[in-house]
Amino acid sequence: MWHRLRSGNDLHLLIAAGLLIGCGSKPDLEPIYELAEEFPGAEIWQEPGRIDFSSTAGGVLLDGWSWSEQNSDGTRYRWSNRPVSTVEFFLSRQREIELSFRVLPYPSPDRPRQEIEIALNGRELERVGVSSGWGEYRVRVPASATVSGHNRLEFLYAWTVVPAAHGGSKDRRGLSVAWDWLRFGDIDPIAATADPERELVILPAGTRADFYLE
Repeated sequence: MWHRLRSGNDLHLLIAAGLLIGCGSKPDLEPIYELAEEFPGAEIWQEPGRIDFSSTAGGVLLDGWSWSEQNSDGTRYRWSNRPVSTVEFFLSRQREIELSFRVLPYPSPDRPRQEIEIALNGRELERVGVSSGWGEYRVRVPASATVSGHNRLEFLYAWTVVPAAHGGSKDRRGLSVAWDWLRFGDIDPIAATADPERELVILPAGTRADFYLE
């Protein structure tokens, strides 16, 4: 048996965690499953709040990302290493969101200003020009572009550079933009928890729990 619990976007959800399963109309059925006890095996989906590219916490990096690096001032970041970089993230419901991110374009004096085309679930949203040096940028995403559940976010770059092709480096990656962080709004997520003694599952706003039960 599969059972899904989902919180709303604005309220935390406290769930009395006994799940009644049985046949007929017997009035004194006992809970077969206590969801608070089954919680360690549940699959938890939560809105990311922020993706830190040094650890990828908060989202799923799919294609087009290199490894985590650190520069001389201690900033940890990750280069895009293909013409398109893809992120998957979860939303509890379809709605308008604001993306903000901190990036650094690869310095290439013989190339025009780097541009990032942003697409969500196959729909082009906006093309952002990024200046030299680290900078922060914001993009408003309409509700019509989002879906409830898993969303696919793509960053398409105007150009990439292979440092080894220009001498002075052995780096053969195709580099476009270094990413520090990516935010979805201004709320940081709170972890979902369970309290077996009180028979409660506690789902913060923007969280879904999937239970798979025999």
